Amino acid sequence: MKKQATSVLAFLLGISLVTGCGNQNGGDTLTQTNGDVKSAQPNTVVSNLIESTNPSENAESTESDGNNGNASGNGIASDSAGGSGTINVLANIKNKYASAAVDSPNEFNEPIYNLANDYVFTFDCNADAFSSVHDNVFGVYTTIDFENPDKYIRNCASCYLENGKFIVEPATVDNFYDIPESTLTADTDTYGAWKTESDGTWGGLNKLYLVQKYDLQTGEKLAKPIITPFSIHHDIESTTVKQKIDSNNNYYLEWTPVNGASAYLVYQINDDAFHLVSKTTDTKTSSDNFMGQLHSNMWSEIVNKELQENGYDTTTSEKITMNADLHNHKNSKFAVVAVKNGQTSGISNIVDSNELADLLPYQVADNNMEITINTVTDIPAYVNMTTVNDKTMQMVINYHGCTAKFEDESSTTFYLYPTVYRTDLSPFRITVHGMSYDDFKATCDQVGERQDKITSKMPGENVETNVNVPNVPGQEEETSTTQKIEENTGVDPTTPSEPTTPEEPTNQVEPTDPEEPQEPGEFVSPEEPTNQVEPTTPEEPTDQVEPTTPEEPTNQVEPTTPEEPTNQVEPTTPEEPTNQVEPTTPEEPTNQVEPSTPEEPATPSQVTTNSTNELMNEVAYAVNTNLTMLQDQSGVSIDQVLFAQSPLEEWIAYCLIARSEYIPVPYSEFPEGADVEGTASKILSMYRQNPTSGVISDIKYSYDYETFLIEYADDTNDRLSKSVEELKKAMEVANTVAYGLGEYDSIVALNDYFCANASYDESSMSTEVDMNSLTQSFIDAHTPYGILCNNYGVCESYSEAMALAGRCAGLNVIIETGDLYGAGGHEWNRVSIDGNWCILDITNNDSELVPNGLCNITDSMATELLIPDKQAFLFDASAFTDSYEYYHVKGDYVESVTDLANKLKEQLNSDNVAHVRCGQGISEEDVTSVCQQLYNEGYNINEGYFVYNIAVLSK
Repeated sequence: MKKQATSVLAFLLGISLVTGCGNQNGGDTLTQTNGDVKSAQPNTVVSNLIESTNPSENAESTESDGNNGNASGNGIASDSAGGSGTINVLANIKNKYASAAVDSPNEFNEPIYNLANDYVFTFDCNADAFSSVHDNVFGVYTTIDFENPDKYIRNCASCYLENGKFIVEPATVDNFYDIPESTLTADTDTYGAWKTESDGTWGGLNKLYLVQKYDLQTGEKLAKPIITPFSIHHDIESTTVKQKIDSNNNYYLEWTPVNGASAYLVYQINDDAFHLVSKTTDTKTSSDNFMGQLHSNMWSEIVNKELQENGYDTTTSEKITMNADLHNHKNSKFAVVAVKNGQTSGISNIVDSNELADLLPYQVADNNMEITINTVTDIPAYVNMTTVNDKTMQMVINYHGCTAKFEDESSTTFYLYPTVYRTDLSPFRITVHGMSYDDFKATCDQVGERQDKITSKMPGENVETNVNVPNVPGQEEETSTTQKIEENTGVDPTTPSEPTTPEEPTNQVEPTDPEEPQEPGEFVSPEEPTNQVEPTTPEEPTDQVEPTTPEEPTNQVEPTTPEEPTNQVEPTTPEEPTNQVEPTTPEEPTNQVEPSTPEEPATPSQVTTNSTNELMNEVAYAVNTNLTMLQDQSGVSIDQVLFAQSPLEEWIAYCLIARSEYIPVPYSEFPEGADVEGTASKILSMYRQNPTSGVISDIKYSYDYETFLIEYADDTNDRLSKSVEELKKAMEVANTVAYGLGEYDSIVALNDYFCANASYDESSMSTEVDMNSLTQSFIDAHTPYGILCNNYGVCESYSEAMALAGRCAGLNVIIETGDLYGAGGHEWNRVSIDGNWCILDITNNDSELVPNGLCNITDSMATELLIPDKQAFLFDASAFTDSYEYYHVKGDYVESVTDLANKLKEQLNSDNVAHVRCGQGISEEDVTSVCQQLYNEGYNINEGYFVYNIAVLSK
C-alpha cells in the first residue's frame, strides 16, 4: 500500500540521535532453517511477532549473538558487557520469550465492539462432553478481574446447551433508567433508577467480558480461562471515569465530558446496592461533595468550645473527618451516568476506591493528644491518622499558625491547636505538660524550623501523566487520537487490505523491494514500505497454517460477529478473507473454538490488522535505530538497564526508551493487549521502571489502530542525548563504587555515594507544575540526569539514578511510587539481596538527623511512612526480612528498653550523637523515658527524636 507524503517512519527517524545509524547488516533476526522461518513454541503470546528489519539489510540474516533479554526472572540483565551491534527489538522479544510461558492467569480473544444490546453468542461444541456441566462453561462478567471478590462482579449471562451449540444470552444485568430532565433537581430521588434485573439486554454497562472456562471439545476445565472483551452500543455515549487524590488528600472523581450533557449523576456501589452520592454539571466531584461527608463536618464539643474561647472562627471550615463516605462504606466503587435531553447514557466504567484506600486519611487518631516534654523538640513532629480502611498512616503536624491556650505563662500545662499538613482538616488539640508556656514560647521557633526542614524534602505538586484512554471506542477523545495518528502516518485503518486467498497468509504484508539499497543513515522513502518480511509460500510450512472448516470446530472461543455492521469501519464482503485469526490445520485441533459464522461483515479489527501491523513495523524500525545509537554512544547494553516481565511490557519499554510517540499493540501479536485498560497500566508501569524515557504528559488510545499515542513534555532530541549521558554516568558510578562488591555492600555503597555527592533540589519542589511549560532544570531534577549528571534532584531523580546505576552493577533494582507522610507523590526503590526484596529510600537516607534510616527496611518498618500506590505497582516485591536492614547489620538494633539505654550510652560515650533502631515493642514514650534517665545520670542531652522507629539523642 502506497502511503501519503509523510510516514511515521520518517517522522520518528527525524528525532534520532544522529543523522544516520550506520550499517544495519548483522541485526538480530529469526534463525533460518532450510529457507523456513523457525516457529516459536505453540500457544505462546509471541508466536506471531513480526520480524522488523532494515530495508537495506541483505536477504540473508544471521542470528544475533548479543544479549537479547534480561537474564533474571525480574527482568534485570546479569550480563554487564557494554552495548554494541544493531538492536532488533521484535526479534529480541521473540527469541527471549519463545520457550518461556508468560505468567498470565488468562488467555485473550480479540475484542468485539459496539454489539447490539440484545446480542446472543452461539458456539459449536461436542455436546457429548457436556452431559453434566454446561451452565458454567461461559460467563459474562462486569470486570476482567472476574475472580477477585473485592471487585464489582456480576455474571450477566445465562449459558445453556441447545442443538449442539452453547447459547450465551443476557440474564441479570445492570440497568439505568432514563430520568425526565425537567424533574432532575438537587432533590430528585434517583436511587431506584439503577436496578439489576433481566430484561433481555446486556444492560447499561458499556464493556463486559465473555469468559470461556471449559474446553468445548473435551469438556475439561481450562487451565487458563479465555476472555473476550466486548462493548455494547448505546445511543448516548458514556463517560470514562478516573479516581484521584487532590493536594489536600481528598478523594475525587474526574470524567470525560459527554457532548450536550446537562448533568452527571455519581453513584456509589456497595454490596450490589447503588447510592446516588452527587449530582453536578461539572466533570468532577470531590468526596467533600458526597452526601455522607456533608453530614460529617462536625466539631467535637470540647474542641469547638475551646477554639471559640481563643478567637478561632468555628463557623467555617468545620471539618474533623475527611473522605467520610469511603470510610463509612468501605470498598466503595463509583460510576457516572450522563443526562442528555431527558435520557441517560450508558453507565461509565466502574472505579474501585479500595485501590487508593491506603493513601486516604480519614481523621486524626487522637483528637485530644496528651504529652509530657522536657525540651521544645519533644513536641511531636508527626501525628497518627486513621485511613478510610482503618489502617494507620503518619502525617506531619503543621504548627504554623497554631493557636495556644494557657492559664498563665508560667503554667506547666498548656494547649496547642495545630492542623495536619496537607489536609484541610480543622485543628486538633495537644495537651502539653512538663514545660512552662513561657519557656516554650521562647524556643518554639525550633518547632517551626524542624517542620520546614521535614517538609522541604516532601513532594510538591505532582508531575502527573494524564491517561486519556476511553473504556470503549467512539468517544470524542478516542476519535481525535485516531485522526492524529492518520495525519502523522498516512495509514488509513478503514481501507481494507488487498484481498488474499486462504492459502496466502495475510498477517504479513508483501513488501515492495527497493530498486537500490538505502545508504546507511538515509531516511527510508515513504513510498517504499519498510520492515515487512516476505511471506513464505503455501508449500513452505510456517507459523500460520490452514484454517479449520466450520464442520471441524476447535476449542478457543471466537465469538460470532454482530449481524449489524459496526459504525467504525467500512466492512469487507464475506468473500474477502481477512487476517483476524491465526488459523490451525484440521489435523491439529487447538484449544480454540471457531463458532459457526453466517455471512457477516468483518469486525473492525479484521480490516485494520494490516495497517496496525504495518505501523508496528515502522515503529519497530525507528525504535531499533534509536536504541542502537543509544547503546553505541553510551557503551551500555540497553537490555542491561531495561526492566520488563512479559513480551508486551518489553515492547512497551523499548518504545518508551527510544521515545516513540506510537506504541502499536495489535491483538495478533499481543493478545493480552485486548485488555486496553490493563495495557495502559502497563505503559505507566514501564514508564516508571525505565526512567530514561523522560517525562510523559499524556497517554491516549486509538481503537481503530490498536495503538497508544504518547505525548512527551520534554524535547525528544535533548532527552535522547541526555539518556546517553545518564547511561554513561550510571555505568561509571557502578564500576567505580560497586565493582567487585556483593549485593548488600554494593547497595549500601551506591546509597552512600548518592547521599554524599548529590543534594536535594528544594526549589524544584516549590515550582508550580504546568506540563505545557516545564523548565529544563525542573525536568532534569525529575529524571536520572539530575542526580547522575548535575548532582541535584528530587526523589524521582534519586530513585531513578539508583535504578540505572544498580542495574549497571548487576543488581535487581525496581522503582516504587506512592506517598510519604500523606504528602503526595514520592518515589523510592526496592532492591533484591540474596533473592529477598528490601525497601531503599535514598532521598530520606540523605539526612543529617537520621542517616540511612530507610536503608534496606521491610514493609512493616515502612508502614505509616511509605505508602505504595497500588494502581502503579503491578508486581509483587514484598519485603519481609530485616536481616539486611542497615542498623541491624551495624549491630545498632534493640528490642528492649534496657538494651536501648545501654546502646545509647555506648554511642554517647564515644560520639556526640547516638542512633539506635528500636523494635516495634518500644514506643515514643519509652524513648522519652530513657532520655530522661540518661539526663538524670549526667548525660548532657541537648536534643532527642524518635524518627522511623530510630531513637536519636545528641549532646
